[in-house]
Amino acid sequence: DYSEQIKYAQPYLKVSGKSIFVYDLGGKGVARMSSYSKLAETTLESKILSLSANENGQCAVITDEEGYRTALTVFDKHLKEIYKWQTSDHFAFLSALAPGGKTAAVLCIGQQRGDANFYVRYQPLNGDECTVTLQLGNRRVYAMEYAAGDRLLILCEGLWGMNNASPTDFTVMNEEVQKIIE
Repeated sequence: DYSEQIKYAQPYLKVSGKSIFVYDLGGKGVARMSSYSKLAETTLESKILSLSANENGQCAVITDEEGYRTALTVFDKHLKEIYKWQTSDHFAFLSALAPGGKTAAVLCIGQQRGDANFYVRYQPLNGDECTVTLQLGNRRVYAMEYAAGDRLLILCEGLWGMNNASPTDFTVMNEEVQKIIE
């Protein structure tokens, strides 16, 4: 049996494919493990708000970035930085890294007429500007994950689906979810 001691103040776990990510929520540490060894570990400069991962062993980390509101940093399977988006215009707090690692869905919150306004930015990871934003209004978001076929699922008051092949194709999937629940 394999065991590893990682000393994080508030450890969280994210499993994707054969990778197990352990990160320190509110801290700065991230480790990628397999079922038999620690594969990589890094310490970030900013506090971690959330982490998402794909089956390729890549991960996207949202941090509380000094000098900005937040940042999205994408790491390869060796936890080497491959992309960073720092923003003063958006407060990001959750992401879902696409299976191919070319895009990340980034959940942000802002204000509209005094009310909370949630929206998802479809962020390209090649340096291009974001061209697609899904407005969720005041719907509280509980989780975002990519399913098979590059379909982003957003669990909020209702379930929304977004197809990576056609990111403007947003579907409210409440009826499909109701059938699964029954």
